[in-house]
Amino acid sequence: MKTSPNSHFERALNKLLKRYDCTQNERKRLRAVAMTTISKISHTEYGGFEEQTGAFLSEAMNSTFKIKIDYIDQHTQAFKSLYLVPNTEEYFDTSI
Repeated sequence: MKTSPNSHFERALNKLLKRYDCTQNERKRLRAVAMTTISKISHTEYGGFEEQTGAFLSEAMNSTFKIKIDYIDQHTQAFKSLYLVPNTEEYFDTSI
């Protein structure tokens, strides 16, 4: 049975969203990313992904995230990353 990358990413995201609590704003940002434009989904139980550089850090720190989604922006065709589930409660998501 063949599976498409789209269905693979959709299943992976559904599992991650059941495991982690995402805010309504994070879910809104995620809906703006089409499954067809996702190139990679990364997640971690320990440590986090730094939003500024995209680097993985082995320790959870302020402004690091549990989930990183790499995708191609449909309007600009640029590679971008979406970060979900901050490691600390001190982080307030203000972007849309």
